[in-house]
Amino acid sequence: MKTLKLAMAAAAAILSIATPGWAQQKTELVFWHQESPPNRVEAYQKLIDKFNAANPSIEVRQEVQDWGTIFQVAPAAISSGTGPDILMAMPELGTYLRATSAVQPVTDFVKELDGQYHFLAAATDPYHDGGQYWGVPLWGMVQLLWYRKSAFEEAKIAKPPATWEEVAEDAAKLTKDGRYGITLPASKTTATDQTFFSFLKTYKGENLFDADGKIVFDNPDVVRAVTAYTDLLKYAAPDSTNYAWGEPEAAFNSGAAAMLVDKGIMLSIFLKDSGAPAEDLGCAPIPQPAEGGQPGSHYASNAAMILTKDPAKQEAAKTFIRFLLQPDNYGPLLNAEPGLFLPVTSDGFKLASWLADPALTKWPECTALLAEQSQSGGLYGFTGGMYQINIGPIAGQNLIAQVIQKVVIDHASPKDAVSWGADQMKAALK
Repeated sequence: MKTLKLAMAAAAAILSIATPGWAQQKTELVFWHQESPPNRVEAYQKLIDKFNAANPSIEVRQEVQDWGTIFQVAPAAISSGTGPDILMAMPELGTYLRATSAVQPVTDFVKELDGQYHFLAAATDPYHDGGQYWGVPLWGMVQLLWYRKSAFEEAKIAKPPATWEEVAEDAAKLTKDGRYGITLPASKTTATDQTFFSFLKTYKGENLFDADGKIVFDNPDVVRAVTAYTDLLKYAAPDSTNYAWGEPEAAFNSGAAAMLVDKGIMLSIFLKDSGAPAEDLGCAPIPQPAEGGQPGSHYASNAAMILTKDPAKQEAAKTFIRFLLQPDNYGPLLNAEPGLFLPVTSDGFKLASWLADPALTKWPECTALLAEQSQSGGLYGFTGGMYQINIGPIAGQNLIAQVIQKVVIDHASPKDAVSWGADQMKAALK
């Protein structure tokens, strides 16, 4: 028996030397994101397959979530021990997740990557708090005013509007023969939160908090912004209260609406879905009020947050993130949805692998404008150099969108709706 045991041990030793990979255990990473359209999932999977093939000791698996439920699903999963190792988050979701104590600081890692690729401050600032970075930005998103040039020509409108007052005048002229002058979301969704924020920013009502963290939403600038937004809904479809992202985009692409405030995704979906010639799509900066305004737009970067406390998994997650930012991979990552996902590094805007996509080459002036608009963009809870950890409950309940609904559905005055919204925000913080 002793001889048999010795022989088995020798055989095992020889086998381990001959095939060292058999003894190596893979580090498995679960990667959550909320980008559910099939083209995005497919693009991510191609990159994941490429990474897994090049890194046999690591296996990344993507799991697709939903933006409409992520504020509830992610904390519950983390609490139950079934959460992901990496999660793509916008800044307001990031603050919400930090309350779970799962989010790991990545300060040195962000500095390392910044030295290579040079992050935009607008992308990293909303993830910097308490002297630490809490996420690695991978892409940004910004809004423009989009318009159908053929509709403008038909209505004898010579140029795109530069002010919200001009938008209203043009929308009135364009609303006829079954076509709406503009399309905007007015549902209780992130779509309304974000679209309306472009109005808040340009009306100088972007600061929901003061420097001490108190809610200052109830002010005349916000009332002006709410008035402008809800007045424009008079020239939009009556069921706008059910519109999120897809419905306004479909109305614009079909020609049922002549103007739209939306992100750079319009480049790719107009190319795929409108059936119209490329020259019919026009873009312009987000308008400003005629008086007392400023340039601006909703801008948000999406960052990879590391949620695992396992050191081996943390290092594997960093290896995966490094891979995604490499020039050969970063262009395909951004072009999972061309125009929507924008570079968050100064080097990224020069990437041939990004700029080569047909949606970007057909509208170079709009691509340049998206980059330019990013410089004056902002995000609720992260304006004026602030990082408001308390923005999570406000964003999670879509309280900004509910203010718009208060006017459109309940027929409250903009002033009363804003006052109601401020009270709801204060209650949410308790």
